[in-house]
Amino acid sequence: GAPKGVEVSRGALSRQLYVMAELNGTARGDRALLFASLAFDAALEQWLLPLSRGASVHVMEGVWSVEQTVQALELRALTAVDLPPAYAVMVARELERQRLPLQLKSLTVGGEAISAQNYEAVARAIAPARLWNAYGPTEAVITPAAWSGNAPLQGYAPIGRPLAARRHPAVHGDPVDVRLRRQVPLVHDAGAVAEGMLAAS
Repeated sequence: GAPKGVEVSRGALSRQLYVMAELNGTARGDRALLFASLAFDAALEQWLLPLSRGASVHVMEGVWSVEQTVQALELRALTAVDLPPAYAVMVARELERQRLPLQLKSLTVGGEAISAQNYEAVARAIAPARLWNAYGPTEAVITPAAWSGNAPLQGYAPIGRPLAARRHPAVHGDPVDVRLRRQVPLVHDAGAVAEGMLAAS
């Protein structure tokens, strides 16, 4: 459908940034990559989160090839990166081809499902200290759930447990209100969802 703006309160965004900083261990001295377009909600975490902890942000200029991204990861000694799963797989393959070691503290993949095979390939080739599979409808403030693990997987990587005070019906066994599911799929909490959707019908 047509893109719709989502209004998020400063309180909800502030709490989200705090939770994600704790999750990723973001600290002064870290170097993050702003990969997402500013038109996407994920971009807010990619630049506001590091700046909120005194870290630096490196902005992509234009569209980078996989080779350029790998070069930036190495030369700029980036420590925190958030990539779409399909792109992360291509980066992993290029790293294996070049046999380059990285010093990533945190890699988050999100925006689409990632298969168990691809998750394990990314973990092996990129080898970040923390690898997260993130999930989140925009209405639930960017990343309401995340998963990380080393156990053998089947099918796809889990979407993880809810972050902060959110509740996840699939995890907690709560009954799911059909009306709520339509507005905020899977994850809900009064203080962790958008104020509303702009231009919604």
